[in-house]
Amino acid sequence: DEFGEIANNINARILKINEGIKKDKQFILNLKSVSNEVKNGRLGSRVEENADNPNLLELKDILNDMIDTLQKSLNDSMKVLSLYSAKDYTNFVNSNISHGDLKKLGDDVNSVGGVVSSILTSNENNAVLLDDLSAKLERNMDNLTGSSNSQKESTESIKKLIADISSNIYTSSSNISQMDSFAQESKQTSVIGKGLAIDISTSMDNINKKIATISQELLSIDKITFQTKILSLNAAVEAATAGDDGKGFAVVAGEVRNLAGKSSSVANDIKLFVLDATKEANKGSLIAKNMMDKFQELEEKIGNTVILIEKVVKYSQEQLSSIVGIESSIDTLVSLSEKNTNIVSDTNNISNNMQDLSGKIQEDMKDKTFNKVETTTNI
Repeated sequence: DEFGEIANNINARILKINEGIKKDKQFILNLKSVSNEVKNGRLGSRVEENADNPNLLELKDILNDMIDTLQKSLNDSMKVLSLYSAKDYTNFVNSNISHGDLKKLGDDVNSVGGVVSSILTSNENNAVLLDDLSAKLERNMDNLTGSSNSQKESTESIKKLIADISSNIYTSSSNISQMDSFAQESKQTSVIGKGLAIDISTSMDNINKKIATISQELLSIDKITFQTKILSLNAAVEAATAGDDGKGFAVVAGEVRNLAGKSSSVANDIKLFVLDATKEANKGSLIAKNMMDKFQELEEKIGNTVILIEKVVKYSQEQLSSIVGIESSIDTLVSLSEKNTNIVSDTNNISNNMQDLSGKIQEDMKDKTFNKVETTTNI
């Protein structure tokens, strides 16, 4: 009847509802399982069960689409990161197909790749520049080493020359001191010689005075001789007048005349001797005067020589002081040259280390692939 048909319809509806409830429960269990998988980071699961409720079916599609999008975005990011870990920085995540945090994740991965590429580009440029600079530095160090060695050799040569000059100046100074001593002694000798010349001149003047006195005495002798001759002549006349009685007296008068003649002759000889002595004495006086004048000139010249020698001694001492200062400066230059040589050696080692470092950087860059980025390199 109609009630029986209604009951059958209701029972059929109830059975259908029960089937729908079972399908929905199965769907929910599948949804929970997939949600847990997603929560644990496994994105390979999808909601496979179907629900009787259309809204649940719509939720299924939304959830599966969400997992697909999330998985694709994460897979793209992980693929790029995997390439980054393999030292390939040329790939980037296509973040334009994502939104929100997924887009931000892709942008961040791309940013990391860009930063790493920029760093690697800078490192590569720096390595090339470092290699170039180290090569230039090595060449400069070679030149500087040559210059430093030449400077050291020149400094050593100058030091030797200065030492020779110093030795010569010391010797010259010693000789000049001896010359000064000799000049002082010569000056004293000149003074003594001048005194002796004065004594000689004085002696010659005294001799001239004595000779003048002798000349006066000779005049007296000539007068006496003349008078004696006159007396002997008178005596001879008187003896002749006396005849035989005056013969003895005549003999005496003759002897007196002879003695007077001899006295006159001796007096004349003495006069000649006195004249010669006077000439020689005058000549001696003139020589003594010339000696005095020459000794005076010699004394003045020796005095000037002494002054010059004293100046030379002073200048020589100043030169010695200057040479000592130059030697000290040369020693300082030698010390600085040795320090420069050490610095050049250390710098050369640094240059070699730079080349080694540049080689290592370039060697390390060989297994890396990245996009070249315009960078400004500062070293």
